[in-house]
Amino acid sequence: MAADPERQGSTMPEHDEGVRQLMAALADYLAARGYRVTQGVSVRGRSGARHAVDILAERADDVTSYRLMIQCSAADAPIDANVLAGAHLAMVDTGISKVIVVSRKGWRLDVERQAGRLGVDLWGPEQLAERIGAAPSPKEERAEGEGATVGLPVNMTQQAATQLIRRDSRGTLGMGRETVLWVRPFWLPFHRIRTRHTREERERFHRPHLRAREYWNVYDGLEGSLAAQWDGEPRLVPTTGGTVVRPRVPDLAIVRNIEEAARSLSEASSPEDRERQEEVLRALGIPLPVSFFDLSPGGEVYMPFFLALVRSRDGDRVVAVDAHEREMSESMSRIAMKHLGHIRSAGGKGPEATPEFTG
Repeated sequence: MAADPERQGSTMPEHDEGVRQLMAALADYLAARGYRVTQGVSVRGRSGARHAVDILAERADDVTSYRLMIQCSAADAPIDANVLAGAHLAMVDTGISKVIVVSRKGWRLDVERQAGRLGVDLWGPEQLAERIGAAPSPKEERAEGEGATVGLPVNMTQQAATQLIRRDSRGTLGMGRETVLWVRPFWLPFHRIRTRHTREERERFHRPHLRAREYWNVYDGLEGSLAAQWDGEPRLVPTTGGTVVRPRVPDLAIVRNIEEAARSLSEASSPEDRERQEEVLRALGIPLPVSFFDLSPGGEVYMPFFLALVRSRDGDRVVAVDAHEREMSESMSRIAMKHLGHIRSAGGKGPEATPEFTG
């Protein structure tokens, strides 16, 4: 049974002005990312009980819907086991996809371990700063527009990237030499999707048991293909300098593709069809065998690239240099070439259009 949200009446918890400002900033952050946001609602669970939810955020298309809740009630005290248990109970009873508990005071180590087991996300001072910056004071007006973007650190200079590109454009023994028309820095879009993967393992002389693993799948935001897997989230920094290129593929479309591939695999009627769907699922970041999995979009992350447009007698091509890994990327060169119009429309239309990475 779907959760049934209603506006809180007199039973709505009283928050101080600082917590209300924090809730408003978080609501703006989610709304800027395409969520329909409601503050201060009561959601009826499967048990018939109602749960007070500080922020309810929903995104949906014709096929997939995703709902998350944020609890800010204890934002001015460290998160304890009781707050965590209450948030988890509300998530399970209402069938909401994700719950996030927010505190400007952080949490104890034992609470962090418990949250990991329960599938509850914790946002403390660092996580809040990454997403909304400093919480606004009651007298400050909230900034309009989207929240600050974050990405992986830049580890190379444009000069070093240009040397790699020129070396690549020389051709073998000087044959097929290309002309480098421009080299510019871009923050290319990617989506983080937290993946909880569970499969049954069988060992001799032991009963079958379930083994779970949690990791981040990272997909490029221009085509939606799997780009990386992270066991934990790396250090992220504000995107300064360069041109920020917005995604063309939303994270929910990627989630929908994975769910459709899993459904097609379960309905495969022949060994050939099953093998084909298994390959699709593996390519999307779901190892097999799998008993079940859960996908939770974690927001956009941007990766620094130096892109170059080079020209030969056969035409133009794009060369992409990963400024975090300090190496050329064939896959992103291909993707950037395919979506060059979208990338250039973000502001990088020529050699003088884009500022250097800073910070």
